[in-house]
Amino acid sequence: MKLSSRCLFWLTSALSLMALAVALLHPNPAFADDRVYLSKPDIQIVLNGKGMLPRMPQSGARSH
Repeated sequence: MKLSSRCLFWLTSALSLMALAVALLHPNPAFADDRVYLSKPDIQIVLNGKGMLPRMPQSGARSH
């Protein structure tokens, strides 16, 4: 069964429009208020498995 190019064009267009409608009408879009923002120590723990303690707390220099 071979589809003509015109039929294939309209079928592709219809599927694209349906996908666009589903994306636009999704009931739970992600808003910025729903995001979780991590602090710098939280990110360091996630990446390194432990926090990085400063060598000299007064200067804020970090140990590696």
